[in-house]
Parts: sequence; structure tokens; C-alpha cells
Amino acid sequence: RNKQLLKQGLNPKFPKTNSNGDNPDEISFKGMFLNWINNKKDEWTPGYSEDTLQRANSYLIPTIGKMPIDEISSSDMLKLFLKIQDKGLLDTLQKVKGIANGVFSHSVGMGIITVNPVRDLPNDIFKKKPIKHHATITDPQEIGLLLNMLDKHIGSDEVNAALKIAPHVFLRPGELTGLLWSEVDFHARLIRINANRMKTKKVHLVPMSTQVLATLKNLSQIDTGSDYVFPTPRNRNASITTNALLVAIRSLGIDKFTFTTHGFRSMAS
Repeated sequence: RNKQLLKQGLNPKFPKTNSNGDNPDEISFKGMFLNWINNKKDEWTPGYSEDTLQRANSYLIPTIGKMPIDEISSSDMLKLFLKIQDKGLLDTLQKVKGIANGVFSHSVGMGIITVNPVRDLPNDIFKKKPIKHHATITDPQEIGLLLNMLDKHIGSDEVNAALKIAPHVFLRPGELTGLLWSEVDFHARLIRINANRMKTKKVHLVPMSTQVLATLKNLSQIDTGSDYVFPTPRNRNASITTNALLVAIRSLGIDKFTFTTHGFRSMAS
């Protein structure tokens, strides 16, 4: 019975009707993919689940979807991955590789196959995505000068506050500007960035320094009626943009070769 359910892409522990009506004659890759994603969807955000489904439907299912999963070899997967790489889609390659690895690992765990054909593919046979280095400042004396310049910026309370705490929290620009009051815990002195806003899809904890705590408490005294810590003056239902921070930095005479908004995070590297 368990194998019959697996053939339909269902978890034997939680059998449900398969809305796609997919009932392959073999335990196919598509069937096991559906079984895997059904198990994982409660752990993921809806957006991440949708992205995973779209990538699988674009790059995996058309090629290996109907193949019995126990007949898919490392060679088959290598050919599939290299086709993606040849298109220059290196970021997509890593994500599709991760999906395939998850499906095969799940299938090993379920006792359907004994070997994960993706696991044994060495990483060095694939091209690596070029590392983009963002202009930043790491010299302590120069950092001090930068902080003094940022303090002199004349702008909205929201932009000024975001610039003031940026060097202390090391968040990506979008994570900072989109900060929500629900993510700020004054009692615990912690910022908890929601998983669905993080690149890693995991909750991110940032301890609040004395400066950050004071800045956010001062900002909380301003009744904006917004869920955002840094709402835009024109629309309280939206946050300031990362470009607003960039414009502020450039207005201080700091050029793109010296510092960028990503530079705050790079300062911690």
C-alpha cells in the first residue's frame, strides 16, 4: 500500500487525494517530487513553495519527470545540470541542484532508492557564480569618519534612523528598510527578521546595541500608524526604499567606488 501511495506522489503517513490526477506506472521522479514537496510545504512560505514548484516544472520535470526514480543516474543529472550551466544560469543551477538533491535524499529516506545520484557529483565540476564585491570601508579610522558623515545627513526621521543603525545590524538593505515593528523586541533587545524576508528563509536574530535600542525607541515615539519601522512619508503602508538610503549616502559626497548600501553588511566580513 505504501508504494502505491508513493506512486501517486503521496506521503503514506498523510495520504491525500492527488489533485493533479498523476498516477504513474512507476515510482517516477515526478511522483517523488510531489511527495517531497507535500512533506515540506508546511515548513516553507507560500512564495518559496511556489518558486520551488516553478523551477522543478521548468528544469526537472520535463526531462526526468516520467523516469522511474531508481533508474536516474549521476550521469543523467550531470547532463541536465550542464545544460542549465551552458545557458549561463549559474544561480538557477544551484537552486535546481538543491531541489533535485532534496527529492533524491527524501527518496533514500523513504526506502525507494539506495543512492542519491546528485550527492556524489563533485561541486568543482560546475562553474561558480562570480562573487560580487561591494564597495565598503574596513579601516577603523575611516569607519569612524563615515559614521560622523552619516550623522550629519539631513533628511526624514526614517532615513536618518535607518542610516544610524545600519552599521550596527549588518542587514541586507531590503531587510533593513522593510523592518517591521513586530520584528523589534525591546524587552529582549532583539530584532527578529521573519523567515519569509530572509534570503536563507530562516528567522534571523540581531542583538540590539545600546545605540540601536536608543534610536528605535526614539523612533517608536513618533506615531506614524504604520507597521513599518521606516515608513515612507507619502505612504504609511510602505517602507522607505533601499534607493532612499543610497541617495542619502551619495548626497554626502560618498561615491560608489567608496561605499554602497551593501557596504554596511560587508563591513562585518
